Amino acid sequence: MVATTTLIMKARSTLICFLLCCLLPGNSPAADPANKASPELQTTLETAYHAWRQAMITKDYNALQSASAVYRQMETRNRIISQRLRYPEALFEIPVQAPSLSQLTLLNIFAKGDTANAIYYGKADFGLAGNQEVSDNFIVLKYIRESGLWKFDNLRIIKFGNDPDLLLKIRNADFSFLQDPAFQPTGVAPLVAKPVKAPAYLAELWIAANGFDVTVNINNGNHKSRLINDDGRDLIIGGLMKGQNTISLLISPVATKSTLPKRLEIGIYAAEDAGKPAKRVFHYSPDPAKVPPSYSVSITVR
Repeated sequence: MVATTTLIMKARSTLICFLLCCLLPGNSPAADPANKASPELQTTLETAYHAWRQAMITKDYNALQSASAVYRQMETRNRIISQRLRYPEALFEIPVQAPSLSQLTLLNIFAKGDTANAIYYGKADFGLAGNQEVSDNFIVLKYIRESGLWKFDNLRIIKFGNDPDLLLKIRNADFSFLQDPAFQPTGVAPLVAKPVKAPAYLAELWIAANGFDVTVNINNGNHKSRLINDDGRDLIIGGLMKGQNTISLLISPVATKSTLPKRLEIGIYAAEDAGKPAKRVFHYSPDPAKVPPSYSVSITVR
């Protein structure tokens, strides 16, 4: 029997997750801290964010292009096109509202290379809570410097729940936890992706990798995903073409604290339209004790 599912990737849900990433601080490796930014840089970055926010509110695509990093523009475009939606129209249809900074407290700004992160704390209103009370969270605004000018990249929400130790540090103005990699800029501006065409099939990648570090490359770099000791699913950028599609895997074993047995399973599901039943067009589930370091295959989708 051919396994089926329903592709749930729609513009609104995927773009909200894509533009407003939610993270939980954990026991990450120590970061190479960036330098604290000057007050002048704060003004520059906040001006860039306000320009982006205003462009989103007014649905002004030209202004959005001027305020946004080219990297983020292409990533967002490709994600929309991969769902056979219209760009940039679909971008302005998401219900999320860019929050105002006036209700947030700036904790610090870190700059490293051509990247910078501004960390705020407070109740950021994205217009999604309805009647629910907006909770305090960390808001990380990320920026990329292009041709000497700082452009807005994206926004991340870092939730901390009711961690009493963290709350005490905040009350005592002890922000040493900001050295966690979740808050620090990488120092390297990411490469701009190549534009993709509208696919014949919408597609999702499903990965379960307990005890493995796996990188999946689809159709010569149109899509690339990496997962370490985790499981998840992702919209395949560029979707799948009718006919031949290439899949390449790079795999390495990693230590895991999970009590579950080691497992590597990868599936790809495709459908001609979102929300309709999709068929599994690729499945890879090797013996965990005999997983090769690489695997490549060409599949035919009709």
